[in-house]
Amino acid sequence: MTTRPTVLVSGANSGIGKIIVSRLARAGYDVAINYKVDPVAADNLASELKNQGARAVAIYADVANSNDVDAMFEEILSSFGRLDALVNNAGVQVWKPLLEVPESEWDVVIDTNLKGCFLCTQRAARHMKERRSGAIVNIGSGCNKVPFPNLSAYTASKGGIEMFTKSAALELGPFGIRVNCVAPGAIETERTKAELADFAKSWASLTPLRRIGTSDDVASAVEFLLGQVLLRCAASVHPTTSPRPWNFFSAIALLSSSAKRSASTEDFSRNLVGPTLTTESEALISKAANHRALLAPTPCAVTGPAGREYR
Repeated sequence: MTTRPTVLVSGANSGIGKIIVSRLARAGYDVAINYKVDPVAADNLASELKNQGARAVAIYADVANSNDVDAMFEEILSSFGRLDALVNNAGVQVWKPLLEVPESEWDVVIDTNLKGCFLCTQRAARHMKERRSGAIVNIGSGCNKVPFPNLSAYTASKGGIEMFTKSAALELGPFGIRVNCVAPGAIETERTKAELADFAKSWASLTPLRRIGTSDDVASAVEFLLGQVLLRCAASVHPTTSPRPWNFFSAIALLSSSAKRSASTEDFSRNLVGPTLTTESEALISKAANHRALLAPTPCAVTGPAGREYR
């Protein structure tokens, strides 16, 4: 039995999920790579990560199907013996005007994004509760806070994930399980580059740092939130916006999930680890956190369950 921590990343055979699971494997995790399509890509990724020293297994499951999810967790526990962390990354979207979205497509988005997050969180937490330890990170979106036209189902699902994250954290915290949500803004992936050739250029001018995010930016935030440095802490900073509502930038606050007192401005300033907007801010982050995951100026926001919002 290895002493390496174990993690399940859903939707991990491509896109942001692939980068997340690869980064975690390099960081010392044994990994379960969930996929629904393209088993060859999932198996190839598992082989690649094994060659890098991790134990890795590719597991099919439609996260919207409870039977599939149960079978996936049985295989994970059979392979690794335990599960220390979960990243709910699997997601789909439908780009259509609200009045043209068929019920079937609405259901696919809500079931995959929100129901899948629920099912995997529930199954993982049942196991983590027995061990009194665990960490869960849900992948949200800028749509957590800002509605986008032609993305009604996706926006609804991601907004639901944010509130589910907070609710789950409140219930699971007493069992030693931390639940947080990373909400990326504009991220360059294979899909976004295929959909719009000048995606990066189009969005970069709208962000404070004049660049869009990368999948590794998201992965670094996930790695940080899963890490031992945040033991007994919860993240609770929501996207800070400029006049253009999609201008998200990185902000991470550490807040004890058991704290009863109100958070004053001084408390918040002392606990703030980001955002990475200026050279002075980056120097402060380096000094205070000494964590490479925060040094990149990531245009995403980390949200969490403390039950209050800082604006």
